Amino acid sequence: MNQTLLRRASRLFGLQTSYQNVFNETVWASDAVLVRTLQDLTRTKITSNDDLRRLITDRLQQPWRNAVPSTLVGWGGKGLRFRLYASHEFLKNLAISAKAADGATGQALANQATHPLDFTATLIRNSERGSIFEIAIETSLPLGYHVITVENPQHAHEIYCICPPEKLETPKHLKQTEGPFIPLYALRTGTEIGMGSLRELKKIAAKLHQEGNSWIATLPLLAGNFDAPDCDPSPYSAITRLFWNELYIDLEEAVQHYGTAEAKDRLGSNDFQTEAKRLRELDYADYHATYQLKKSVLKILAKDFFEQGDNTTQEFKAFAAENPAVHRYAAFRSSEREEQQFHIFAQFEMCRQLRDFQKSSPVGLYLDFPVGVTDAGFDFHDQPEIFFKEVSVGAPPEPVFQNGQDWGFPAFHPARLRATRYTYFQQALRNHLRFGRLLRLDHVMGLFRVYCIPKGWSAKDGVYLRFPPEDLFAIAILEAHLAGCDFIGENLGTVPPEVNALMQKRGIKGMWVLEMEFAHSPEKALTQIPETSLACMNTHDMPMLAAFAEAKDLPQSCELGILAPRYLQSFTTDRLNQAKPWTEKFGAANGGELARNVSIEIRSRNHSTLSRTLKTFGAKSARRIFRARGASIQTGAANSASFCPDLDETPWVSAVKSVNGRHGDRLFRKRCTPSLSRCFASRRDHQTLGDENEELDPCTRTFHDFSLCTKFVCSTTHRHLGLRRAPAVGARRRKSRNHGHQQYLQTCLCSTPSLSERTRRLLRVAT
Repeated sequence: MNQTLLRRASRLFGLQTSYQNVFNETVWASDAVLVRTLQDLTRTKITSNDDLRRLITDRLQQPWRNAVPSTLVGWGGKGLRFRLYASHEFLKNLAISAKAADGATGQALANQATHPLDFTATLIRNSERGSIFEIAIETSLPLGYHVITVENPQHAHEIYCICPPEKLETPKHLKQTEGPFIPLYALRTGTEIGMGSLRELKKIAAKLHQEGNSWIATLPLLAGNFDAPDCDPSPYSAITRLFWNELYIDLEEAVQHYGTAEAKDRLGSNDFQTEAKRLRELDYADYHATYQLKKSVLKILAKDFFEQGDNTTQEFKAFAAENPAVHRYAAFRSSEREEQQFHIFAQFEMCRQLRDFQKSSPVGLYLDFPVGVTDAGFDFHDQPEIFFKEVSVGAPPEPVFQNGQDWGFPAFHPARLRATRYTYFQQALRNHLRFGRLLRLDHVMGLFRVYCIPKGWSAKDGVYLRFPPEDLFAIAILEAHLAGCDFIGENLGTVPPEVNALMQKRGIKGMWVLEMEFAHSPEKALTQIPETSLACMNTHDMPMLAAFAEAKDLPQSCELGILAPRYLQSFTTDRLNQAKPWTEKFGAANGGELARNVSIEIRSRNHSTLSRTLKTFGAKSARRIFRARGASIQTGAANSASFCPDLDETPWVSAVKSVNGRHGDRLFRKRCTPSLSRCFASRRDHQTLGDENEELDPCTRTFHDFSLCTKFVCSTTHRHLGLRRAPAVGARRRKSRNHGHQQYLQTCLCSTPSLSERTRRLLRVAT
């Protein structure tokens, strides 16, 4: 098969035939992978050069068949230009008009009326098929979504037009703000039912506001599957981006709001309270048992809700209009009417409580928009046509993960998603922006291109698939503008310079992470914090700064088989050498002191006054405010660099250890101060479970000595395996799927900016 033809066909359909790896080396996609991916993308069998020629010809003829592009982006509603493929006769009596798109939001054109647009047409060139004209629309359009019609008496063509602001402006109430990162399930008050919920969130929000915080960052709060034997509580393995996790409902508030006698009796019954007490005392957060316990009350509320006709109220009708797929979602979750009513009610109640929190809380939510959803979930089942199901999203080989990473999520199919006018993507964003003040876009590069791995192939054999260059990005900015929210783009790791440049141009904030700048001197690193960024010590899937600075994580990385033992000494030496100028500058005797002192320095550099939060959290009095061995301050982002210092050890948010343990058919999370390697080992990297009674790793006790309470990283089941723990007798072991994100060694050991050249050379051969 002719390689030139194959590569030309691949590029025409958005496949990159090569990319630059972290060592700035060009990696070429193999012919076999290109053929396989191109076949799946086009649904065409490719066995010969003639097949490739037909694909190329068909692709080149597509503009002539369509005459106009299907989608157009007009930044600020101005400068709209597109190419028209038509004959000279088509221009006769040509008219161009615009109207608001169906369901459009924003400054829509009035009353769905058609508004004529002024334009000029410039001939670019003639061809055998006809002529190519550039159409420049001189009329400005309001921000929002529009349908542009290009027509003459014989033909009419439509263009879906997205008009976002030229730059996303940070709302005034978010400028120079800060807040802690607290996984919601980690919150504990001594009265929680199994794990933290919106009830605990409301309590801590009032205290955080007193200390000068504006928002609370957390992990994705999306719906998951908590029924045995498939319980998978990973926040990054959600079954949908359209609906919420009912485990976080404030059950007491729901019972009080609806006043159902039977539900009150169940909530106050001895067996309910006994089980709730048992769950609070567990070392593990038992998702399945907590779900079943809460569900026993929610089902009673749901039954009464529908029997009393509450589903006919204006409030419920408004909810159904905002969530048009809710009945399909309930049908996906169960075929039984009673179960369907439970799921509908649970979503209604979760939205009601989130809205009440948004209205009443002085502290907003900083939500997380995950890069994908599981192919076993509702979104994939409900709209299979927009997903590229023959591949999964991942990451190419990097220094430690030399075989690449396969996260197991299906990719969007660029052409099919565009054909739907991006309805699903808009709905998913609105679902988050409806309740959040800030939204983190996980793997922001995924708005431009994704690394696709054909099913059955190794992650090192993947190829990049490009999306239309501006469509998803423009929609994200427009939706944030309409909602009055702000975006943080996770742009860590290997990100093309043009992506960072576009983020800066369009006002999406990036991230500055201290651990990724550790190889630089303190003076250089701290003076180069971007003005528009979220600054933090680490991220949710990186080690805590105190352990990082003292290389405490490296021995455990050897235990897990991620790092070859023969490189332990050289890696440790490099890390300690990097830490030395930092500890000397900030007068720190250990990593814990370094975390606190660096926090103060970053605040003083980027804020006019020190925040009361740091003063409180750094003092012993903080112990009376929170139970927090798993939280951290994460200051953010709006038009000023800010940061995320590690907290002093304090006691209100539980130190919930991230664990993928098995006990029968249940999945648990450990409550304890996180142990680094156990927090960050990917499921695929480490499958061995140890003795049932094995003690916590010595590194855990070290963290207690540090009085360290950092970012509650890596949360649990989500892509990482935790403490070694033997399953109960007869228990089945879960089939492992690596949902790995930027896993811990990728960033804490091996991110290119953080390493010496000598270390990078060693990593190329490390096993």
